[in-house]
Amino acid sequence: MRLKVDTSPEKERLIEEGQFTAVDILLIIWTTVKKLKDKASIILWSSFILLLFWGFHGNMSILTSLFGGGWTQKITFNLPWGKQLVSFIVGFLLVVVIPCFIIKFRFKSRIGDFGLGLPKRDQRRKARVAFSTLLGITSIFVFIASFDKGMQQEYPLFAQRVDGDVIWTITRWWEFIIYEILYLLFFITIEFAFRGYLLFGLNSIRTVHESENKKQISIQRFGIYSILIQMLAYTTC
Repeated sequence: MRLKVDTSPEKERLIEEGQFTAVDILLIIWTTVKKLKDKASIILWSSFILLLFWGFHGNMSILTSLFGGGWTQKITFNLPWGKQLVSFIVGFLLVVVIPCFIIKFRFKSRIGDFGLGLPKRDQRRKARVAFSTLLGITSIFVFIASFDKGMQQEYPLFAQRVDGDVIWTITRWWEFIIYEILYLLFFITIEFAFRGYLLFGLNSIRTVHESENKKQISIQRFGIYSILIQMLAYTTC
């Protein structure tokens, strides 16, 4: 027998007034759980869980509580920037690799449709112009900001912190190159999580409605609000 939730206005009014049974609550919960299988729900709850495990600013607080403090130093043999190294790799695995598996095998979609890849051929010239323009503008502001004491205390991140003092450890060129290559993973992770998986994923979701002339029309469920959703999520991380 198939259970169905009564969603009539009268039933909703009774529930709002506190007139409901335990069966009503169980049916509502069951219907909600079933909805977790649709595309929008998968994108939202998987993003939430994976970002939660990566932690605020990639601090991996949940993993640290499981493995204990200093676990990153142990597996990186006390490398000064070992925690950052592990954070970059863990973030990439959690927030890029796992969603890619979901996109490929659950949604049966192309990863490129979610923003991970080169622009389409007819869009590459526009992409080069946009990249060059933004790079030129931001480089000016970055150069000016580099003289700010607050920025100098924070960057470069390639450093070892001891008793609150920062001791720069850019002494071996191979370490610096490895660090910068792995640091690229951080930017790929952040951009794909918010401006890829969430943004393009939610924007691609359609709801089919029937028009007055009985023709089915496809309407974006989130549309431009996809930008707002990913932006709100990004500002909390």
